[in-house]
Amino acid sequence: MTPMPRAVKSLIRTVCIAMLLCIYAVACGPEVILHPPELPSPPDVEIKGHTDYRWKLRTLDGVDVDFEQFRGKVVFLNFWATWCPPCTVELPNIERLYESLKTENIAFVVSSFEDEHTVRRFASEMNLKLPLYLHGRFVPSIFMSNRGIPVTFIINRQGDIVYEHIGPAKWDDESVINFLRKFM
Repeated sequence: MTPMPRAVKSLIRTVCIAMLLCIYAVACGPEVILHPPELPSPPDVEIKGHTDYRWKLRTLDGVDVDFEQFRGKVVFLNFWATWCPPCTVELPNIERLYESLKTENIAFVVSSFEDEHTVRRFASEMNLKLPLYLHGRFVPSIFMSNRGIPVTFIINRQGDIVYEHIGPAKWDDESVINFLRKFM
């Protein structure tokens, strides 16, 4: 009997780990307890970089949107996917945050690279009303350097990235609302 090649062993190990993570995510389901993100006080805010506004999004209605249109606004930017359990667990929190701030000068950009049909069906099943976008293949590198998803950025009116959070969070917490309002 010939030994199994290293590449095959590595693939089997990766698939097994992925399956275990999926089983864990399904088992935890909506009972996962999310915590508010640890937000800095405005004097302690560290600028993570400056936003590149030169990219496009598409609404679920097929309308192209230049990210440039969000210049001068506070932006809550979240990258997610329908197949990502941590993403889907945090979306209702983002929805509630959006509902509490939708009349204020804050842009919510919740974006997936998936196809329109998949995202639209998921949004319908989850009864999501917040603005969902598709970002295609090009996203500026400031937002995509091997971070994983979900990942959320808060951008001030000057285009500075004032906060970055990797992983799910309880976004509808009062501390988040107050943090966002400080940049308006």
